[in-house]
Amino acid sequence: MKITEVRTRVVQVGREDHTVAPHFCTNPMDLVMFREASMGNFAFHGWVLVEIFTDAGLVGLGNAALSPLVTKACIDTYLKPVR
Repeated sequence: MKITEVRTRVVQVGREDHTVAPHFCTNPMDLVMFREASMGNFAFHGWVLVEIFTDAGLVGLGNAALSPLVTKACIDTYLKPVR
């Protein structure tokens, strides 16, 4: 099996244009620290989505929320060419 294609895409969400359910929990400590509004500690407003395609027809999906633009650039620059 060989990787035939790698796609990366950054998705960014702003608070003002995206409503998240009030019970949405971003990490377990939100339940302790922000009982009234667990969104009080919502830190990630962007994600990098990664799709990996193989010659066997399999598709792998992944994501990362820490520095999505930098993560995308690293994948595109250093990992994508290795396939």
